[in-house]
Amino acid sequence: MTASNTALWVKKHMETISEHNLQRINSLATDSCPTMLSSWQSLREYPSLKHLLCIPCDSHGLQLLMKDILSIPVFRELHDQAQAIVRAFNRSPLRLARLRKHQVAIYGGKRALCSSVITRWGTQYRLINSILKSKDALRRFSVSDTAKELSLDAYTHISSAAFWKELEPVRELLQPMDEAITDSESSKGHIGQVINRWKAIHSHLIQFQ
Repeated sequence: MTASNTALWVKKHMETISEHNLQRINSLATDSCPTMLSSWQSLREYPSLKHLLCIPCDSHGLQLLMKDILSIPVFRELHDQAQAIVRAFNRSPLRLARLRKHQVAIYGGKRALCSSVITRWGTQYRLINSILKSKDALRRFSVSDTAKELSLDAYTHISSAAFWKELEPVRELLQPMDEAITDSESSKGHIGQVINRWKAIHSHLIQFQ
């Protein structure tokens, strides 16, 4: 899928959906990888698409920002520790069932532990949020006899006061970006909202310092 082949593929599909009237299509959104950006130029080389407005996907850009933040060592370590807790319970249905009992006793119902999946946008925030929402149940579980048998050093993370203290600011850091991703994917969203959305995130990051 070179840039020129991608452009040709897109053009053919545009012709199909526009019934060969490309003037009906005024814009194209793609992700911001180099191949996609190069394909914009290839598309504009077609006389019938010189009018086309090409823009990078706002949701994709926001997700890349979140990815860059979580690549910072201190944040990456906390993210990986939270992920280890979720994976440890996913590997042990028996211990997960016992955790569920603590959740029901404390919260009146079960609470899901969400895994972070690199190809699923927003799951990084939901991972951390789900861990914090089950903090009391996890801490209560950690005093049981079987807690130390959790894999991936999950017991060490759950029983660490420093882990919980440092995890809350990460949720506060990521929450506005997660909300921005949701807004950018809304059917009511439009390109006129993009600049203000990024300005708000920029202000948030400055204040978070």
